[in-house]
Amino acid sequence: MYFIAQLLGAIIGACFLDSLAFIETMSSDLCTPQPVTGVVSVRQCFGYELFITFVLVITVFATCDAGRSEIGGSGPLAIGIAVAMCHLWAVRILAM
Repeated sequence: MYFIAQLLGAIIGACFLDSLAFIETMSSDLCTPQPVTGVVSVRQCFGYELFITFVLVITVFATCDAGRSEIGGSGPLAIGIAVAMCHLWAVRILAM
């Protein structure tokens, strides 16, 4: 059941993101591992990737730290929100 729930969640999430995407941004350059020519330099892409990786790693370390007792709620939810925030922020900058 967990596997099926993961698949359904992925499909629903993809449909949700597809409905939010603007038609103008739907191109062959969207979400490619290379910067858009003339808009973002390779150095800037490295900086963006470094920052969003830092945010993800710090979030994982903060939620999985056994020494912290003040954390309440869901660690996986916090990590998922961090990934979503980084993705929504970086794709706008790197792919347009």
